[in-house]
Amino acid sequence: MTLTWSRIVNAGASGLIVVIAGIFLVTYARIRPWHTTAMGWYLICFVATILGLGTYTVTITLVGIHSPAAPTRRARLEG
Repeated sequence: MTLTWSRIVNAGASGLIVVIAGIFLVTYARIRPWHTTAMGWYLICFVATILGLGTYTVTITLVGIHSPAAPTRRARLEG
């Protein structure tokens, strides 16, 4: 698999999102009592989901579509 400019930019942007989401999660979890309010739970779950999707995108972009980490993307492309 060759990395084209579009894949490099995709991985870079997704990696930046992963870093920012990770910093937000650590900072918010340490400073705020997020587990006591519904809004806190919403923010933590939302940012954790964004973190997971960004991590998945970086992994699939750099490892490749035929890796064991890509069953859902492969199913989407074939279906």
